[in-house]
Amino acid sequence: MKKQLFETDKERDEAVLYFRALQQDPGWRLLMDVVSAKIDDLKQELEEGVENETPSDIQNRRNLLKAHRWFMEFPQNRIDEFTSPEISGEEPIVDPYDTKESLIKKRSGT
Repeated sequence: MKKQLFETDKERDEAVLYFRALQQDPGWRLLMDVVSAKIDDLKQELEEGVENETPSDIQNRRNLLKAHRWFMEFPQNRIDEFTSPEISGEEPIVDPYDTKESLIKKRSGT
């Protein structure tokens, strides 16, 4: 059985740090420029068509477009996933105003 990745809070926190660092790396930025250009090419080919293309060719381009977008979004999606309230154990803030219970909790320091 494969090891489950990011099982602990520590592993998730480290992953967030590494993904944020990756996003700032010049090599990643260059790679994103290349992938972004490829996405633009694929979109243009899908919009304008390519000579002698088959339905299979069109589907392959669509799949490539989805894969390229997934790749570009991967680090940020993991950061969002690992820092979401569900993962961190925090309740999502729905109402900006404190409830009576939350005020008591805040004031008591617990």
